[in-house]
Amino acid sequence: MNSVPAPQAATGAQAHTQRAIIDAAVQCLGADFTASLADIAKQAGVGRTTLHRYFKGRNDLLTAISATAVAQSSAATERARLEEGPALDAVGRFCEEHFEMGDILMLVLEQPQLSDTIDWHDEITERALLELIARGQAEGTIDSGFPPDWGRQLIWSLIYAGLHYEPADGTSRYGALSLCLRSLRRALEPRK
Repeated sequence: MNSVPAPQAATGAQAHTQRAIIDAAVQCLGADFTASLADIAKQAGVGRTTLHRYFKGRNDLLTAISATAVAQSSAATERARLEEGPALDAVGRFCEEHFEMGDILMLVLEQPQLSDTIDWHDEITERALLELIARGQAEGTIDSGFPPDWGRQLIWSLIYAGLHYEPADGTSRYGALSLCLRSLRRALEPRK
């Protein structure tokens, strides 16, 4: 996987403006991936000239979104403490932490154009997840009847399904997370 450069370093007001533009882009592009830079600038509360000071064009902004997603995913993986406790519990923490990424994770999972710009997946996160599944299989807490990469894809798919779930019964986002975790546990637990 390709390494993703971090968004440009900024301090104070610059960092706030850069973050506002990225957040606005995530919102606008999540609603309509064809949203214009003018739409994004308006959503961020800045002029187009200001947006262009931070991001020369659409591809630079997409690259920054990918880099932000990688940084957030890496931080979520670290917070999940994958090396602690039974592997299946660590998988749950991984899902909970990544679920908190919300809109930016939905955007990178739904838009192949972002992956084409820069591979948003962090090698360290992906390797840690594969190692976690292999550890769970070795300790007997995760079914050893499938390859670890299948488990990795299943985990990402269920996170996506949980974030995307819009129930008619008004289940909250955290209710959807609970469904995701329950489904994952049932899918990953060894059969007795």
